[in-house]
Amino acid sequence: MYMLTKKILINIWNRHGFRAKKRLGQNFLIDRNIRDKIIRLVDPGPGDDILEIGPGFGELTIILAEMARKVVACEKDRKITRILREDILAGVENVEIVDKDILCYDSQDGFDKIVGNLPYYITTPIIEKYLTCGCHAPMFFMVQREYGARLTASAGDKDYSSLSCFAGFYSNVTKLLLVKKGCFFPEPKVDSIFIRIDITETPKVSVRDKDLFFRIVRGAFGQRRKTIVSSLYGQGIVKMSKAELITAIERIGLGSKRRPEELSIHNFAELANILAEREDKGGR
Repeated sequence: MYMLTKKILINIWNRHGFRAKKRLGQNFLIDRNIRDKIIRLVDPGPGDDILEIGPGFGELTIILAEMARKVVACEKDRKITRILREDILAGVENVEIVDKDILCYDSQDGFDKIVGNLPYYITTPIIEKYLTCGCHAPMFFMVQREYGARLTASAGDKDYSSLSCFAGFYSNVTKLLLVKKGCFFPEPKVDSIFIRIDITETPKVSVRDKDLFFRIVRGAFGQRRKTIVSSLYGQGIVKMSKAELITAIERIGLGSKRRPEELSIHNFAELANILAEREDKGGR
């Protein structure tokens, strides 16, 4: 069974004159045990069409292709796609290699599962794209451990952030597997975590004005050391006096001294709906 080790990977690189690009966050899985656990978690079926974001040197691609109907492997680095076509995946008929930045690939329809080892510098844009593009396939992503903590944090947690609210608005995020940094080559500076994201049929909370809701959330966490009143009023995010903002916060059963990390996504939605109602009435 095909499996990359550090020695095999370096041999491939030497044959093709490849060097990992730090600016692209290129770290490749070289641990068979983790690879096998990931495959079991993704659980590809014979009827599945799978989108793989960043196939690397095929460490997952070949196994996914053996178990699924089709794999579309989207890779930005054209040197890697050439190596995949000419060497590693030569003759594998049910793998389509796409030479594109995933953010430029129109891929929201037709996939049963999405799998990817996401470079840190582009993790948020990718997740934002697939949370909002209308895709409902379960997503299995390798992300930095700290990033996974932010995605799954709840109100009161030290990692709770606007990202937590954004992900929580659209989806359920589950931590599946901790992956130590030594499982990759070149070895990254931090550990990773393998997560699953399931888009919910409807958002977790009902809001009258989604743009206002996210503006309030981002504004609040932009100055998270301040109280919710100070962060929203001080940045001019709400069109009302400080006293009116305090009243609005008290209407949802919270004190004006609360900090942003103490407000749940439901609290933010309630507050946004009160402010949206007021704006609809012309600020009266």
